[in-house]
Amino acid sequence: MYRHISAYPVVAQPFASPGLYERFILTPGFLSPPLWYVKLPIHTRSFLEMAWAGQTLFQVVSAMAVLVIYGLVLVYLLQRLLHTYRYWQAGGEQVRSIPRRWQQYHRSWYRVILVFPLLPLTRFSDVVIDDYVNLTGLPLVVVTYMLFVLYFIAAGCLSFYLFEAFGCSMSERLVRWRGGGSELQLRRVSNLVMPVCRVLGGLVAVVLIYRLLVVLGLPLTTVLAFSAVPGLAIGLGASKLLGNLFGGLSIQTDRPVRVGEFCRIGENLGFVSKIGMRSLGLQTLESRVTIPNAIVDEQTIVNFSRRQSGVDAPPTQSLLLRLVVTRGFNPDQVADLLHFARLAVVAIEGVQGPLVSVEEESGEGLTLLCHCEVAVQSWGQYIDVRERILLRLEEVAEQIHLCQREIGVSYDTNVDQLDRIPGLIRELVERDSLLNLRSCRLMTIAAFSYEYSFRFHAHHATLSAVKDAINRFNRDLLACFAAEGIEIPYLTAVEIRKQA
Repeated sequence: MYRHISAYPVVAQPFASPGLYERFILTPGFLSPPLWYVKLPIHTRSFLEMAWAGQTLFQVVSAMAVLVIYGLVLVYLLQRLLHTYRYWQAGGEQVRSIPRRWQQYHRSWYRVILVFPLLPLTRFSDVVIDDYVNLTGLPLVVVTYMLFVLYFIAAGCLSFYLFEAFGCSMSERLVRWRGGGSELQLRRVSNLVMPVCRVLGGLVAVVLIYRLLVVLGLPLTTVLAFSAVPGLAIGLGASKLLGNLFGGLSIQTDRPVRVGEFCRIGENLGFVSKIGMRSLGLQTLESRVTIPNAIVDEQTIVNFSRRQSGVDAPPTQSLLLRLVVTRGFNPDQVADLLHFARLAVVAIEGVQGPLVSVEEESGEGLTLLCHCEVAVQSWGQYIDVRERILLRLEEVAEQIHLCQREIGVSYDTNVDQLDRIPGLIRELVERDSLLNLRSCRLMTIAAFSYEYSFRFHAHHATLSAVKDAINRFNRDLLACFAAEGIEIPYLTAVEIRKQA
């Protein structure tokens, strides 16, 4: 505009101000230079008003200083913001007294605090460069548009993070109001609240982007044309998107599974790690499987978890074990196997409501069945409990086998000695307070000996202790029979006696 009127002659009247525009564009200040600038020496002002690309040295240096300070603050805040997405280290910033999941929700408000200063800082930089540094011409247009873009981007990020932080706080409050406080309960509530809040934050961010296009000078018709592009994209992919969306609403409403529960969906077996608006996350033994909600809604879901009545009570997972017992146990041993197996499983930490039974397998002996509930949240815990139960049942089966004994005495043993043998065995067994003799009978008159069969119960904590007790019993039995003159025959000894 000034170029159009600069060639006109100066009007001869007392209110004319020749050179006003030159002084305006070459000095700082909104309309007139500030008092401190006017008081500067003439040679200093002449140096500061050296023109370069339509701007003075003072304006270029001052604008660059403001932009450099703004850039440093922006880089620092972006670094801190990106740092919040890093994994928590055990000895770093993590506060050990706060569970990791709750820390994540405190970080959401920290992101809001990091992004919020960019709005007043951007606006302040724009005002300083435009009104006080008095940058003009094309550089002012470039700087103004750049700051406008940064301002609206910061506003969009702030709106998204603000809705996300609000969703985190609302999830936490809902858990507190329900009387809970566990990480699992928080994960379940946040899986329902957080997607809605993020969608709302994203919509507000999109509206701000459209507002930026209008501020930058695009016609409203062009902005509406831009808005038709995502609408067309949504329309083309609406079938799958809406199918997954309604599938997610169905899962959240019917709740066939919840976060942290152990289930089978189709051919996939694992723990539910996430239930989102579009897909469901399943942590299997070897990988993490993401299944679209529409497919989950159509699959047969087998939920192995038992939901507890308490708010903070973790779900328990069903665990069924089958142990094939190949040894030929008699009915008494089968009864002992069931008795000690039930006691052993109950004593294992983390096992709830165990049920132990047997069933007969054709040609394979007996199968010991153990069904129980275990409160685990990961594959590592699940396999650990399963291994401990299986190993303990193996030890019980071996223990029952070792506690059924047979011993033969020679035909030279007289009737009084035969009558004393059960009492001697009882006395030897009861030397160990954890051994209990159940029966001792003369069961077989064999070809070379009288066969006694006796059975006792061992109440030791480990299989190794049971073996040590049997070792002591065997040594005492040999010493006792030697003192009583009772002979344990062997086939080689009988043959040598016959030859003699």
